[in-house]
Amino acid sequence: MKTKNAFILFAVLFFLAFFPRVGASPHAGLFFDGIKAYHAGHYDEAASIFSRIAGEGVVNDKLYYNLGNAYYKKNDPARAILWYERAFRLSPEDADLKYNLEFVRSQVKDLGEDRTNAIFKILFFWKYALSEAALRWIAVISNGLFWILLTVQVMRRKRTSRLFAGVAGTMVLILALTAGFGYYENRFMKKAVILSEKAVVRSGWSEDATELFVLHAGTRVEVEKEERGYFRIYFSKGKIGWVKKETAEII
Repeated sequence: MKTKNAFILFAVLFFLAFFPRVGASPHAGLFFDGIKAYHAGHYDEAASIFSRIAGEGVVNDKLYYNLGNAYYKKNDPARAILWYERAFRLSPEDADLKYNLEFVRSQVKDLGEDRTNAIFKILFFWKYALSEAALRWIAVISNGLFWILLTVQVMRRKRTSRLFAGVAGTMVLILALTAGFGYYENRFMKKAVILSEKAVVRSGWSEDATELFVLHAGTRVEVEKEERGYFRIYFSKGKIGWVKKETAEII
């Protein structure tokens, strides 16, 4: 009976935490206005509406995807890539998004390289295949199962419960490590997209610094640090330098 009560308590807490009272979103109507504008061919208006929603702190892969589409239709592929990249971080399994992103990337003049450690990509392959929402759900469910099965094992001392609790606990640990790697990646491996038609990369954060090379709109770079209105960026082996912050935006 105690185990059953614990399960019911967990279920109630789970529901309250992840399914808050449904209400009309203040951004829903605005979002559909953007969709209507897009389908009517008013791409500037659609981009403006979607940008307004994003600017108010809404984080949503469909919003970012539609914003990318609107920018592409208004002949701004650099900002299309920026928003597609942001959507891809939230929903890497979306086939339409992948196609659009790769299509627009193919039109970029400069091709850099990805320095993400290959070992990390292998060890955390699911991070690059599942959305953040999916990973959160798996973590919540695994955590719930772990505590339920652990409670059953303690009270009834069943080996099967111990085994399944161990499996669930392992899943929780793996997902915790994934979250830690995600934090590390977002904190220390920032990426940005060049938005200016041309961005001069210099040897230092000054207009007087030597011009090293030029990057073009839509190019993705890694941001190593930010200082005095400049980003120190890595483009490819041997191509590292400083670019004005205003010419690029963090993904």
